Parts: sequence; C-alpha cells; structure tokens
Amino acid sequence: MGKKPDLTPRKVGQIRGLLENTTLNQRDISQRLKVSQTAVSLVKRRLDFQGTTSPRRKGRCGRKRKTTPQTDRWLVRHSIKNRRLSSRLLKQDLQQQGVFLHSATVRRRLYEAGVKGYRPQKKPHLTVRMKRQRLAWAKQFQNWTADDWSRVS
Repeated sequence: MGKKPDLTPRKVGQIRGLLENTTLNQRDISQRLKVSQTAVSLVKRRLDFQGTTSPRRKGRCGRKRKTTPQTDRWLVRHSIKNRRLSSRLLKQDLQQQGVFLHSATVRRRLYEAGVKGYRPQKKPHLTVRMKRQRLAWAKQFQNWTADDWSRVS
C-alpha cells in the first residue's frame, strides 16, 4: 500500500480545535472528521511535544544537502574555467578540500546551475597528403589582392 496524502492544514486545524476545546477522544474525532485515528494521534503528539502543529523544516523535505552554496559556486567556477574537467576530476578536487561527494552529485549541482555537459566536437583528422595540398593552395594564392578575391564567385 502506498502512503496516503498528508493532512491539509485545514484538517490539522480542525483536529487541533477538537482536541483542545472538547472532551472527545481520538476515536470520536477521527470518525467525525473522516481521518484515521493514527492521524489524530500524530497531531496530538506533535501538540504535546512541540506545542505547535507546523512542521520543523518548512518547505525542506528530504535529506539535507551535502554541498553548501559556496561549494556549488566553486564547482560552477572551476567547471567553466576548464570545460574539459569531468565530474570525477571535480569530485577529486573537492575531496582534497575535505568535501566528499559522489560524481553524480557533482553532475546534479552543475546541471542545477545551468552548466550542461557536452562532448567535444569531432574534427576531421588531417593526413600528410591533405596538409601538403592545403599548403600548395595557400602558396598558389599568396600574392592575390583584395581586388582579385572580389572577382571570385
């Protein structure tokens, strides 16, 4: 079975109001509001221990980030400075500074910053024969003027 969606703030407020202002037990509250008894129990427990029903980490669900904004800026700066650095090499540079990351994390941080990875463009391999032909062509037209070149269609 999958996890049911979280309670809405309105439902939490209704549960809180009934817990504080009535003598209803948890089962009656859950039947009245059509929520599980566990949900009512969790709201009650949060009220008892924290004094509030608001979550501790507002808008920050999941695991804390291993990188700081400063580390993220360092990664972007060094990646742009040398575009041929791989995520593995950047990870090794960070390890020397005492920040231990996975190379996938490095790639995610760069992607978040808008720095995408590209493969270098392939260039044609020039043979010795091609180089000789290019040199011969350059020598043939070495003394041409701008007027000569303007007549080329």
